[in-house]
Amino acid sequence: MIPEGWRTARLDTIADLLSGGTPSKGRPEWWTGPIPWASPKDMKRLRLADTADHITEEAAEAGSRVVPVKTIFVVIRGMILAKALPVAIAEVPMAFNQDMKAIIPRAGVDPDYLLYALASRRDALAGQIGTSAHGTRRLGSSSLEALEIPLPPLNEQRAIGYFLTKVQTMADVQATIAAALQRAKSVIMAKLFREGLRGESLKTTELGELPESWNVVRLGDYCDVVSGGTPRREVSEYWNGAIPWVKTGEIAYRPIRTTAETITDAGLRASAAKILPAGTLLMAMYGQGVTRGRVAFLEIEAATNQACAGLNPRDGLDAQFLYAFCAFAYNGIRALGHGANQKNLSAELIRDIRLPLPECAEQVEIGRIVRALDTRIVVAEHKRDALSRLFRSMLDALLTGKVRLSPRLIGKLSLRATAATPKPHGKVDDRLIEEAVRRIVEAIAPEKIILFGSAARGEMDPDSDLDFLVIKQGMAIRDAHRAIRDRLRGIGIPIDTVVVTPDMVERYGDIIGHIVRPALREGRVVYAA
Repeated sequence: MIPEGWRTARLDTIADLLSGGTPSKGRPEWWTGPIPWASPKDMKRLRLADTADHITEEAAEAGSRVVPVKTIFVVIRGMILAKALPVAIAEVPMAFNQDMKAIIPRAGVDPDYLLYALASRRDALAGQIGTSAHGTRRLGSSSLEALEIPLPPLNEQRAIGYFLTKVQTMADVQATIAAALQRAKSVIMAKLFREGLRGESLKTTELGELPESWNVVRLGDYCDVVSGGTPRREVSEYWNGAIPWVKTGEIAYRPIRTTAETITDAGLRASAAKILPAGTLLMAMYGQGVTRGRVAFLEIEAATNQACAGLNPRDGLDAQFLYAFCAFAYNGIRALGHGANQKNLSAELIRDIRLPLPECAEQVEIGRIVRALDTRIVVAEHKRDALSRLFRSMLDALLTGKVRLSPRLIGKLSLRATAATPKPHGKVDDRLIEEAVRRIVEAIAPEKIILFGSAARGEMDPDSDLDFLVIKQGMAIRDAHRAIRDRLRGIGIPIDTVVVTPDMVERYGDIIGHIVRPALREGRVVYAA
C-alpha cells in the first residue's frame, strides 16, 4: 500500500546499474593515484567521502570504472551479506570493485531519496541473497534490478531525502563529538595520573613517575571487595522479583539504573548474592573480550552475580578517584586475569592492585574533572543514540508513506535540497535535458524545442541555466510560460524557456540582437513533433 499520488517502479527502470572491477594488483604503480576506489570494506557508513584504496586514471580505465557524485553503491557479493546489506552514496567521483553494483538515478529520481529507499528495503532484498559454489554470499543482479521502489513526486522525494540526511548528519556530529571527548579524556587522564594537579616534581615508583607527595598503596588496604551470586536458574520462585540483579555485561563505564533481570527475596537468601547500596563501584571480574576489568557506579540498590565485584572505599580513598583510576588503568587491570592458571580476576587479585594515592583534596578534584568529562560524553552519546533512533523510525515511516511531510514542509525542504545540490559544470547530463523536454512536451505539446546557450555549447558553469527555445502554435505565450513553469517545478536545475510562435521564428530568425537568431544558429533541436 502506498499513498495516493505515489507510484512504484522497478529499480532498473529508474536508475542505471553498473558493474565495477579491480585493477591488476601486479601493477603497484596503479594503486598510488588520486581516485578513490570503493570496495565492501569501505561500506561502513551511508556516505562515502573517501576510501581506503586509491588508483590512477590509467588503472581506472584498464580495470575499473569511475562513477559520478551521488552514485549509490550496493554490495552484491561477500560474506558481509550474511549479516548486512551495505548501501552507501558517493560524495565524490570514485571507482569501485566487482563486488558492488553502482546505481545512478535517472532524471526524476532524487539520489538521496533512492539511497534511503534502498536502505529501507534491505529486508526485502535479504531473502534474495544466495550462496555461490565457493560458499560466498551473493545477491543476484536480477533481484536487485527487479526491486520495487516506492516513488512519491520529485519534490517530496527531495524533501524526504533532505530531512533524513539532516537527521543522519546530526547523529554523525554527535558521534564525532563523543569520540573526540573520549580521546581528550584519555589524554587528560594520562596527565592527571602521572603529573597530578599541583605541579610537583616527580619521583620514581613501582608505577612509574608520580608526583612527590603521592603514595603507592595496595587497593585492599583502602577498599572492601565483595562479590555476589546467582540463584539456581531452575527454581522459578527465585526469579522475576523486585530486586535488580547485575550481570557483568551491564558494567560498561555507565551509571547502572536498571538491570535486565531481577530476583526475589527467596533467590537472594538461597544464593551468595548480596544487596549493594547505591553508590557502590562495580568491577567485572569475568567476561570474554573487553568486559573483564570494566567499572561502573550503581545508582540503585541491587544484587550482583558472582562475576561482579563491589568496591567500597574506606576513609582516605575517594570513590570517584578510584573509578577514574580503574578506567585509566583498565588494560593493566584486565591483564591481571591473563596468567596461565588465572583466566578471570579474583577478589584477591583486585585487592592486590597497586593504586597511586594523592591527598584527599586532590583525589576529589581529579574525580570531579573525570566525572565532568564523562557527563559530556554521556550527553553526546545520548543525543547520538536519540537521533539514530529517530532516523531509523523515520526511515521506515517516510519511505512507506505511513508518515507524510506537510505540503508546506515539502516545499521548504525541497527548495533547500535543490539549493544544496551542486549545479552542473561543463556538459550537462543528457538525462536531465530529456526530463526537462519531457515535462515541457507534457505541459504544452509544442511543435519544436531547441536547446541553446552554454548547455548546447558544453560550456556550462555553476551559475548557468538550461536555455530552451520552445516553438508553439495556437496558445497564448503567457499561458504557455505558466504551464511550463508549473510542470518544471522541482526539476533540480534552473531552466529558462523562451516561448515563440512559428511566425515569430520567421520574423526574428535573422534579426541581430533578438534571442531567436542565436538560438536557431547555435542551438540543438532536442524535440520535434
